[in-house]
Amino acid sequence: MANDELLIKDEVWLRITQLEYKMKQGMSKEAFEKEVRRIYIEEMGEELPADMKVYSSNESGDLESDYDGTAIYFENEEKSINQLYVISQGSNDPGDWLYNAIGLFQGKDASQAIDVDTFVDEAKKEFNISDKEMLTVGLGHSLANNNNLTAQVLNQSFNKIYGVNGAQINAYQLYTADEFFARKVNNQFDLPLKDKNAIYTLPPHELEQFAVEYIEEKIDTSSIRQL
Repeated sequence: MANDELLIKDEVWLRITQLEYKMKQGMSKEAFEKEVRRIYIEEMGEELPADMKVYSSNESGDLESDYDGTAIYFENEEKSINQLYVISQGSNDPGDWLYNAIGLFQGKDASQAIDVDTFVDEAKKEFNISDKEMLTVGLGHSLANNNNLTAQVLNQSFNKIYGVNGAQINAYQLYTADEFFARKVNNQFDLPLKDKNAIYTLPPHELEQFAVEYIEEKIDTSSIRQL
């Protein structure tokens, strides 16, 4: 198998992404793992060929935002399976909707996207795994897609990202979170350094195009699949 993606089939990762919302509602790790294995059998026609461990953001003490997510680690040394899937959760409570308004729409908060990378690092420590030959995949719906994509630009957190009905990267939010991008924007458009709101005076289509070019330089966009 040579570490081929276990959850690459759309029906599999979509169903597991939907299932993750139940973790916020109190589903146990044991029940979650049982459902993941059931989904895999139903869609793939065979048992999941790996041991599985689960880590929830509910267990974290280091996240500074309302970010929610679940990490799944698949391992089978004999079959060279070494894969970490991080399912970032979409909008699910009032805190998320407030973040949507301030972060996604106004571009003034990227704390959940920053916490994606924190959670990925935490999961690796929890599972006692290193990056050596490990595949790390981000899954997400809605707000979660924005968080995963933005985290990818900021920290290259994933090897691949899959998203469904996803909010896209916000250039204003990227300006808030990425100091290097902010400097490039300031230089390109000759913005005053001390005026954080000057970016809102730029023609949106020009800023968007500049952001797209920057993103394509930072990450491999072919590794992103969106439905």
